[in-house]
Amino acid sequence: MYTTCLVIQWITLFIVIAEAVSIFTRMNNKAHYFLFINCVGMVISSIGCLMSFYANSGDAYYQNILLSWGGKIVIVVSTFLFIENLSKYRMPKIVPISGGVFGVVTFVIMLTTEQTKLFYIEKSFATDNGIIRFNYVKGIWYYLWDAFVLATVLLCIYMLVRSLRNEQDVQKKKQYRLFIYALVVEAAMGFVLMLPITWYYDLNQVGFILCALLSMVAIFRSDLMDTVIMAREYVIDELSAGVIAEDTSGDIVYYNKLAAKIMPVLRYNRVEALSNVKNIIREGGNVTIGDRIYTIEDRPFFEKSGNERHIYAIIDSTAQFRHIEEIREQKEMADKANKEKADFLLGMSNELKTLINAVISKSELILKESSEDSVKEKATGINYVGKTLNSVVNDIIDYSKLDFEKMEVNPIEYSPRSFFLDILDVIKSRTKDRKLILETNISPDIPKTLYGDGAKIKQILSNLLANSFKHSANGIVMLRTNVYKRINEDDEKFAILHFEVEECTTGLNDNISKLFTLSEGEKIADSNKPEEGLGVSIADKILTMMDSRLLLKKSDRGVLVYSFNIKQKIVDESAMGDINMNV
Repeated sequence: MYTTCLVIQWITLFIVIAEAVSIFTRMNNKAHYFLFINCVGMVISSIGCLMSFYANSGDAYYQNILLSWGGKIVIVVSTFLFIENLSKYRMPKIVPISGGVFGVVTFVIMLTTEQTKLFYIEKSFATDNGIIRFNYVKGIWYYLWDAFVLATVLLCIYMLVRSLRNEQDVQKKKQYRLFIYALVVEAAMGFVLMLPITWYYDLNQVGFILCALLSMVAIFRSDLMDTVIMAREYVIDELSAGVIAEDTSGDIVYYNKLAAKIMPVLRYNRVEALSNVKNIIREGGNVTIGDRIYTIEDRPFFEKSGNERHIYAIIDSTAQFRHIEEIREQKEMADKANKEKADFLLGMSNELKTLINAVISKSELILKESSEDSVKEKATGINYVGKTLNSVVNDIIDYSKLDFEKMEVNPIEYSPRSFFLDILDVIKSRTKDRKLILETNISPDIPKTLYGDGAKIKQILSNLLANSFKHSANGIVMLRTNVYKRINEDDEKFAILHFEVEECTTGLNDNISKLFTLSEGEKIADSNKPEEGLGVSIADKILTMMDSRLLLKKSDRGVLVYSFNIKQKIVDESAMGDINMNV
């Protein structure tokens, strides 16, 4: 029997050492660390038991028994910690702490049992056929230890069974089953300790062999060491992006090297790190490390079981931010250049207006004071050219303001009737000395009072009419206005006004097909009409500011028609009345 037990013990030692080495070379998470500690405990216990076979005195035998018991205590505590992490079952922290304290106290009581009699009340040694036999009477703490071991085994089995029922992964299920078998075997060995053979040999060592073999099967057949996960994590570690993985309970379970480099708090306080990550995402912020700028993205996904998990990607966005900064700087330079151009045009235009107004004033003075027809004729020509040039300069000023976005929409209450009469008066003064006719078709149903930027609409119509009159000295221009539609929005009434300016000029119509080809309803900014004046471009830009657009079409009679719609709020919906007249 001596030889048989000795051989079994040597085999046990080699198997648990092989298991410890296998786990040490593969471990990559907390569960694996506890399993390695468990194997170290097995090695210590096996060495103590093996050395007891070579003991030549009772004292030497007892010292080896104490060493073996130290290993057993490590095995029990580390087994609980390993199963807790493997099954991902959340126990209150007081439970594993209490288990560890109880194990330490037990070992201290064993060392002092000669004085306390708590573990062994009595102990003696006898020799039977050359084999030392250890005789003892159990103390109260021995029974407490047995109860603690039984409770630990049952609790571990409970955690594994519970996780087994909820697990979807086939490999994980195999791992849980193998460790349930191992725990059952170890529990069975505890009951066999009551047999007489235990006086000569610790049958827990046989349990160690079986548990070690089952663990080896789990390692090599059921991927206990998660080699696939290790490979994936290695690949993730080498990515150029930081990766943080959160489990279904809201805890960080993994982060790669770059994530730890960007957020060092991950290494010592994962709860704070996760809170920081979520705050950065919520506030749309970023993380700056040296000259690098990182943004964080939340990429949630659902497991087969339906549980939601989150992966946080920390991406190096330095190039993007630098590109945005370059664009911002280029925009600032362009705005500065535009401002300088606009200021130059405004300054130059004002200088020209001063000179032109002086010429106009002199020509009007000559017309009043001179009695010679030839002088008056020349003064009239000078006056007309001066006013025309003054109009062009005004257009340049308006265009400069629009180009630098200095012009704004200023809505106020206004009377459509008043601004139509103002437009007609202005056009009348411009056409009285030329063979031009302005015909109007203004609907009397237009509301009496509107809210909007009437001044801008007046400027648009003035520019379009002036542009139309420039094309020929002998022509007709038609102005049409009506209410296209009335709508209600948020308990407020609005009118969509439709405006048309028709160029019925004689000089352009005959050659219109030679100048350009235009589709129905083409936007004015997209046309290539060479005669288009600066006033039309200004009108188009103002309409864009007012959420509208200027359209240009050719009617069936071959004449040009400018048109646009403007939405205005109705203040007084009573009709403004008839104001149609020919100028």
